[in-house]
Amino acid sequence: MRIAFPIWEFRPTGGIERSVTEAVKWLLQRGHQVDVITARDNSPLHHERLRVVRLPIPRFSSAGRPLRSMLEVPPFVAAASLYLRHQRPLYDLVINYGVGQSLYQDVLVATSCHAAWMQTRRHLPSRGIGNPLNGFILRVERYNYRRGGHGAIVAVSRQVVTQLQHFYRIDPDEVTVVYPGVDIHEFSPTGREEARAQVMGHLALPPDAAVLVFAGQEYRRKGLDVVIRALAGLHNPKAHLVVVGHDPIAEPYMRALAGELGVAGRVHLAGARDDMPRYFRSADVFVFPSRMDAFGMVALEAMACAVPVIVSSDAGVSELIRQWENGVVLDTYGDPAEVASAVNRLLSDSGLRARLGESARKTALQHTWDHHSEAILAVGERVVRNSATLSGGVLR
Repeated sequence: MRIAFPIWEFRPTGGIERSVTEAVKWLLQRGHQVDVITARDNSPLHHERLRVVRLPIPRFSSAGRPLRSMLEVPPFVAAASLYLRHQRPLYDLVINYGVGQSLYQDVLVATSCHAAWMQTRRHLPSRGIGNPLNGFILRVERYNYRRGGHGAIVAVSRQVVTQLQHFYRIDPDEVTVVYPGVDIHEFSPTGREEARAQVMGHLALPPDAAVLVFAGQEYRRKGLDVVIRALAGLHNPKAHLVVVGHDPIAEPYMRALAGELGVAGRVHLAGARDDMPRYFRSADVFVFPSRMDAFGMVALEAMACAVPVIVSSDAGVSELIRQWENGVVLDTYGDPAEVASAVNRLLSDSGLRARLGESARKTALQHTWDHHSEAILAVGERVVRNSATLSGGVLR
């Protein structure tokens, strides 16, 4: 088949971008022709059956990524929609990851529900909610769901299915859940001792430190404040928290909070990293008490590294967790005492950590990118077989 993926920036990093990259690689390996419709091609991927269609929209390369996306995404969506409307006969299948890339597609892959995200953000003291791009993406999302501009919907978790039902009255029986994948070779426990030594040396951690790792770009939504408060209540005074990710808006507050609680010397902001497997391997426990997360790929990546994880029930990845078998799911969001209790139990029992980590790795092995991409294609093939003609949407 000839398959198209509209995406503003084609690159190997980022949640949506990584998903598209992995799906494209898998499809090419199986003999399909793939076109990526994009404004920015920053992918190292090259193949004789891969065609990158770069749309001529204004580019603001000197601007930071948030401003760049705000200025470029709306014209990209308009250009991609126009292109796909006129070039539709070229393609057997159009797959829209993230819903907000185009108004024309066969398969919508709901990597989140933007309406639910916006509702959550309103309760957080952050300037992000005022970004006009959020309003634009919300309008595109509404348009795509409410007019039926798709042949099928895929959601990355049951949580997203529930949100689509609530905000857009989507019938849950019409949505297929396909969890994101993980590269089990890139993210593996191999080299754990070396990775731990490197991270501890880089951050000047004591050799006998117990290492907790948190990863995320939106500190407040991901629950970093909860983890810092939990750190202050741990039995083990040698526990240190390593924070991977960058949030310049929330960082001053988090530093101040750590200082107020007397744990500033045990909270280490490592910044955004391109060597995430190393940081996961260095961890005794991965903590991710997110306020709301459609999935939470970082938790699955930590699981692939055989690290015991503590996650919020408000993160879609919790659907893969069997309580105290391959991880821990928090009952109540925002309760530092519950987080501290789970961490205390894990840090006091190395055998339990090993068992949960081993089981977590086995779970990750069942959720590779190959499994994910194969399931997405199966949904697409069903749409093609049904040969659905969508009013105002896919034109066949």
